[in-house]
Amino acid sequence: MTTDIQLSFTARTIATIRAEFEDMVRQTRPDVWSDFFESNLGQSLIELNAMIGDMISMGQDFVGGEFFLATCLRYESALRFCRSVGYVPRSATAAEVLVRADVIPAIVTTNGATIPLGTVISSGGLQYELLEDVVLAVGTTVATLSLFEGQSFSETFDPSNQGGQEILSANGVVAEGSWHAFIGDASNPDNEWDQVEKVAFETGATETYEISFDGDGRIHVVFGDGIAGKIPDDTITLQYRTTAGAGGNAPIYSIRGNVKANVTGGLGTASIAFENSTSTSSGGRDRESLDELRVNVPAYIRSTDKVLTLNDYNTNLLRISGVALVYADILVASYSANIVRIHLWANEEVDFVSETYDATVSSTAEYERYAEFPEIRVNDVQVWLRGRTSVNVLNAIYRPSISYVDVYLTTVVYDARYVKETIHENITKAVIAVFEESTGFVTRVSDLYNAIDAVAGVKNFYIERIVWTRLAKEYATGTVTLTGQPTDGDTITIDDGSGPKTFEFDDDASV
Repeated sequence: MTTDIQLSFTARTIATIRAEFEDMVRQTRPDVWSDFFESNLGQSLIELNAMIGDMISMGQDFVGGEFFLATCLRYESALRFCRSVGYVPRSATAAEVLVRADVIPAIVTTNGATIPLGTVISSGGLQYELLEDVVLAVGTTVATLSLFEGQSFSETFDPSNQGGQEILSANGVVAEGSWHAFIGDASNPDNEWDQVEKVAFETGATETYEISFDGDGRIHVVFGDGIAGKIPDDTITLQYRTTAGAGGNAPIYSIRGNVKANVTGGLGTASIAFENSTSTSSGGRDRESLDELRVNVPAYIRSTDKVLTLNDYNTNLLRISGVALVYADILVASYSANIVRIHLWANEEVDFVSETYDATVSSTAEYERYAEFPEIRVNDVQVWLRGRTSVNVLNAIYRPSISYVDVYLTTVVYDARYVKETIHENITKAVIAVFEESTGFVTRVSDLYNAIDAVAGVKNFYIERIVWTRLAKEYATGTVTLTGQPTDGDTITIDDGSGPKTFEFDDDASV
């Protein structure tokens, strides 16, 4: 969390200014004014001016702090600093969700249908949009759609025919990588211009533009001046999507709605019910915060936007949308020393539920945790690294699973003046905070003790055990039915979702 940094460039306060005023009066008007009692009218004038001076001093200190990334408090000031060093902050990333329909209308199964792009399912005040047409073939009995949280926009601007034309989107926060700029007919893909880091480095004939963001997350597009970058000479169309970032992450079974499918052959439309019954909505991430910019911008400057050392991997890859945690190392056992293993994790927001042993008290709190990195985003990382790493380095991307930790407490003794449910809820939040603030690789038991002990009203407790496992998140459940009496040495193999496990029966036929 960002901490307000108190700066004092001018070192002026009411007390110091008043003392200087009084010293000035003693030196310049000793015969007119010799006492400084509060009842003196002149003293009131001194204090009034001292207060004004203090306010001016505070304003100067605040403005001075806004010049530096390490001390600024306004996001707009940080963006201004980023523009001055050529750093483009990461915008928000839209969450993606798979919704499934297990019941398909007979008319669709018989004739086929098309669900058009732009189809939207609303949930929790947010929209989840289909970005391309989906064709349901004849015979379809189950359908799946990939939806992205957010809303699509298309805006047009008249060309100024002047160098360095600038346009600004009407809406924000713009989703990372969702923008496209067309000059002329936007339906013709050949009319799309390319984004570059700096138009100033381009030749006059290149159809390019550069972008930045304002404090509200709106995208700011700048075109060339004819010498560096071409000047737009036709209608400018800016297409983009906005997103709620991490707010679009949602648990399983929380996104549902009916969509219209156009039945093949002009037979009208059919309504199909979809729901995220198999997966959560994940991958949503807010734009870079002030704290993240204070880490990422120095890393960018230090490495000149090149990735050379392991520390460069660990810090710079966090700038990529969807990457929440990085661990890079060198594959020592390889035939070449130029293989870098890059372990990546994403993050997700879930509803964490804890309950007492007797299940009489339950608490639910939002929990942001690391998650397995989506396979569909691996190519984005490779593309980003391609121009920033040496040609003789092989970047091997790994998507490790995550571990799950269960913490069990014995009887918690608390002050009788507190409500049991409140104590339980605050302990739950304290434990969640420890894991959210950890590195992702190490969590200290002492931190858990300190966090729980700091909960108001807790007098005594004991952590009975901590269970750690690497089992897959979606593991198999069910009942095993034996058709005959097993004998000693017989085995049974069960796949729990993380791989097959074999169990052997002992003499009394128990597993």
